[in-house]
Amino acid sequence: MHLSFLDKSVTVAFDENGVAYINASTNHDLFATMGYLHATFRLTQMDLMRRQGEGLFSQVVGKKALPSDTFELQLGLLRTAKQEWEQMSKDSDAYQALTAYSAGVNAKLSEDKQSGQLPYAFKLLGYEPKAWTPVDSLVIQGIMTQTLDYTDTPLDYALLTKSLGYNRTMNWFPVLPPNEQHPYDPGPYKAGGVSPLPTAQPISDAELAAVRDVENRMRSLPVPAVHQGSNSNNWAVDGTKTANGKPLGWRSSPIPNSPGHLVPGSGQRARLPLLGCQHPWLAAHLNWVQ
Repeated sequence: MHLSFLDKSVTVAFDENGVAYINASTNHDLFATMGYLHATFRLTQMDLMRRQGEGLFSQVVGKKALPSDTFELQLGLLRTAKQEWEQMSKDSDAYQALTAYSAGVNAKLSEDKQSGQLPYAFKLLGYEPKAWTPVDSLVIQGIMTQTLDYTDTPLDYALLTKSLGYNRTMNWFPVLPPNEQHPYDPGPYKAGGVSPLPTAQPISDAELAAVRDVENRMRSLPVPAVHQGSNSNNWAVDGTKTANGKPLGWRSSPIPNSPGHLVPGSGQRARLPLLGCQHPWLAAHLNWVQ
């Protein structure tokens, strides 16, 4: 690739599964190319996700999205993203990476607008996406965090405790104890078992009404906005413990089409379901798995 936003030439190769591999000489070129490729393959998804997080869904899909917009604006992902960006040092790696990534996205966006080749979804919805900013990337970070962690389980427990009583709820639906991590503990390991909540927490009628109101509002959100199902498992094995002497890393993802997770290792490249990146420092210190 020889594009105006790059400092030096960058090579992008695709394997038989469509996974992209980036060979770049600088961090700027690495993240700028990543933004360019993301916009090439996922511009519609990117724009709709930032609209969800910024409370602007209803602008393009109509009043049915108003409950989602209202909820997200009250949750404050956009406010948080703006504050994070304002407080970020211009000399930090994160600032430079987010700026370079935005430049890559906007380069592809400008190309598509000039050539009339924007994804067809934008024509169907009757609008053109605005320029990408680092704040948008931070909003996406918030949306991904919300998808992974925002759950109605505590609300369900409040309703169950109110209707069934504390003891019966804990007998029927025991709460797992905190999962204390010992990544370098040689063992032996013991099963943690299950345990109830430490103390009974009475729920007043006013609190019950508030819980039901929040749950009703959560049902109006897009499906990915609320965490569903289990979380992922991740493990790594040191090379001294494997047959071939090389470290192993594995992870399962609870999010379809999500990026790979970082695990310790000494990988040769960074690889994700959509795209990967290869950079001397990253290759020496990190390993991506999918």
